[in-house]
Amino acid sequence: MKKRTAAVLVCSAILIAVSAWSHFAVGDPPSDGPYAVEVDPVPATAGGNPGLNYSTGFEPDEGFPLGYISNSGGTPAGCGGPAFPCWGHTSSNSCPSGAPGPVCTFSLMTPTVESMHPASGGQHLRLTHDPTTRTNFPGFGVAVSAHYPRTADLSVRPIAPNTVSLDIAISAPGGMDFRVQPQSNSQGLPSSYALFHYMGGIYLIDDCVDGNSANWFYSGFDWDTTGGYQNYTVAKDPCLDTFKFYYNGVLIHESCIGVYWGTNLEQLLVFGDNYPGSTMDVDNVVLESGNGCVCGDGVVSSDFAHEDCEPTSDDNCPGRCIPPGEMNECHCTPICTQAAPCPVDNGANGPFVTSSGYYIYTGNPPFVSVDGCGTDFDARLSIGTTSSPIVSNLNCNQGSNGENSDPSASCYTASGSEPDPCACIANPGEPILIQLATSNGSVPLGSSSIVNIRKKSVCAGPSVGTCCDTNGPDQGCTENATEADCSGADKVWTDQGKCVDVICDCIPDCTGLICGDDGCGGSCGTCDDGIACTIDSCSEGTSCLFAPSHAVCSNNNVCDGNEQCDG
Repeated sequence: MKKRTAAVLVCSAILIAVSAWSHFAVGDPPSDGPYAVEVDPVPATAGGNPGLNYSTGFEPDEGFPLGYISNSGGTPAGCGGPAFPCWGHTSSNSCPSGAPGPVCTFSLMTPTVESMHPASGGQHLRLTHDPTTRTNFPGFGVAVSAHYPRTADLSVRPIAPNTVSLDIAISAPGGMDFRVQPQSNSQGLPSSYALFHYMGGIYLIDDCVDGNSANWFYSGFDWDTTGGYQNYTVAKDPCLDTFKFYYNGVLIHESCIGVYWGTNLEQLLVFGDNYPGSTMDVDNVVLESGNGCVCGDGVVSSDFAHEDCEPTSDDNCPGRCIPPGEMNECHCTPICTQAAPCPVDNGANGPFVTSSGYYIYTGNPPFVSVDGCGTDFDARLSIGTTSSPIVSNLNCNQGSNGENSDPSASCYTASGSEPDPCACIANPGEPILIQLATSNGSVPLGSSSIVNIRKKSVCAGPSVGTCCDTNGPDQGCTENATEADCSGADKVWTDQGKCVDVICDCIPDCTGLICGDDGCGGSCGTCDDGIACTIDSCSEGTSCLFAPSHAVCSNNNVCDGNEQCDG
């Protein structure tokens, strides 16, 4: 079997040592070994711009003539600069350091705009083998590539959710290795890699082993070796830390470690290693990028390192705060203040990130148990009402299993050696104001608070909830019932439930019955012996009675066969 050697990665000046390029033979997948990544630098004069949003089918009405795309010619017509970038290809200085052979140059014949095999419309982009003698390695032509935007038109783009989609058709296996590589040029990093291996496999780079080293791996999917077009899409969201790859509309991989490498979309690169035997056609390219991550999108992430978060945009921000000292720290406007406490309900509430520690409860049980079990700092619990200032600093072991104590709290300690954040009070009949903070009333920046509310009949007793009677004359919902008070086959108890939230429909019950009422206005059956001279009735639902009726017979005698019955 003939051998082949990987051609140089196209691009230019910045060399990022992610690993080092590997060589691989015909039929072999890319090596897990080291490789190098080169990314076109953003020109020093380039400024910042909105997200990169672009689409093209390489059509004439978009300014694309048939033929070769030159770095200097300007394709499409009239292009140039960050506002209307041109397509380009490998620069003449894109040789790796120490490459053998003649000085590296660029192809003068590919990429081209063609009309031979479009996915839709009339034209498409094609990468093909360049058989000239300009070589980077003996017996090997220069790698062939297409870039958008070309290097001269690059600019800094925001860190934001971004998607790259393109239809690709590779003519046959056994030819080039082709790669699709979105880039974060201002960060000196690729955004993602997909290698369409010359033998048919789709290979990606990820770290699904130890979180410390990214390597090539086979995705488990093959590209269309019949030469047909299929869509390839990569979607990266540095705000939500998601990174997904699709081929032919099917999710083929989701990153094991979330977002890695570059986090903004600034350039698309498609290229092949210039081995003869195949072409890559590209059509319907769509690049989409937002203008930054939104602080306050409700995702709790106190250690996320890629968020573009400014203090002035934090009005809605419990969920995207980054503590001081961490990358891109984000000081969010505190929530749950005394003037505007956060409402809490029965059950677990939160986590509340970077709150001021004030919460309000408006339920109606006899007693209310409150705790901060699960809060990630040493919290103290204080309780009052909206009309009375908070004066008490309560803990789980205060009181004697009556008011002010609830042993059922998960952080309750019987010894009382440490003041724990839990307490129970008689319902004051007005909104209850709760504070969960440190002993000096502060809440550490970036911390999260959990507020648990339990309805109680007595503080030391069991929790209460709703009792739903599903059958009979007392069918309906009852508030503040213990589980023991809600016994019976037709009873359903919901811990901490409220009748307004519980569906308490009547459920027919004919257990042991053959006739009569089913408890919901329906019937469990009827009694009918088919004899007109009897009166049929149901006895307690368990049996039918058929009483003779003389009056309905013409001789006033129970149907004896000698007369006709009128009934």
